[in-house]
Amino acid sequence: MSQSDGNMWLYQLGIRALKAGMQLVSPLNEKIRKGIKGRKSWREKLAQIRKPGENWVWIHCASLGEFEQGRNLIDDLYHRHPDWKIMVTFFSPSGYEIRKDYRHAHAVMYLPIDTSETARDWVEALQPRLVMFIKYELWLNFISEIHRKKIPLLLVAARLTSGSSFLAGPLQKAYQTAFQRFTHIFTQDQQTLKLLSPIVERDKMSVSSDTRYDRVQANKASFTPISEVERFVEGRT
Repeated sequence: MSQSDGNMWLYQLGIRALKAGMQLVSPLNEKIRKGIKGRKSWREKLAQIRKPGENWVWIHCASLGEFEQGRNLIDDLYHRHPDWKIMVTFFSPSGYEIRKDYRHAHAVMYLPIDTSETARDWVEALQPRLVMFIKYELWLNFISEIHRKKIPLLLVAARLTSGSSFLAGPLQKAYQTAFQRFTHIFTQDQQTLKLLSPIVERDKMSVSSDTRYDRVQANKASFTPISEVERFVEGRT
C-alpha cells in the first residue's frame, strides 16, 4: 500500500491542524511553549551532533513513562555496542526536560512535528541503522520514510485494546499500513498480538511482556536504604 493510500490525506490534514493548534495555544500553555521552543532549529542541531561514519540507533519515546519502558533497552545497547551512537527523542516536554542529559544517550532531542517534509529531512540527516518506537507511537510520515529507506524498524512494548483508535475510525487503514511496515513488533501481552494478527504476519510479532517490569526489577536490585526512612518505618511494612 502506497503512502497515498490508507487515508493518509486525512492524517496529513490532522498533522497540520496539530501544528497550527500548538502555535495558537502556546501563549497560554507553558508545556506546549517549551515543546515549540525545543523544536526550533532542529536541522542545525542534528547537523552538529551527527558526524560522518557514525552508526546511530534512534529510539523514540512519547514521554517519561515510555522512556522508563525503554530505559533498560537503551542501557543494554549502550553497554553492548560502545561503537554505536544512541539518539533518544521525545514528543512531550515532561520526558525531554527530565531526561535531556541522560548519560547513556549520546543525544536527546524533541521529535519534530511529523510532516512528510520533516520526516524525509530528519531520516536523511540522522541516517539511523536501527529505529525503535516505544509502546504506541505511530507517526505515519516518519514510519513511511523509515520504511522507504529500508531501515529496520521495531515497535517495543506495544499494547492495544479492542477499542483502540489505531484499530478503528477514519485512520484505521493508515494505521494498519503503519503496523505492517514495522520489521518486528514486540507486544506486552497476548491480547495485543491477537488484535494485530489479522493485520501483521505472525512471524513479525513476539510477546515480550511489559519492559517496565524490567525497570522495576533493576531499581529494586540497585536500591540503597535511606536511614531516615528506615528509622521512621521501624521494620513495619
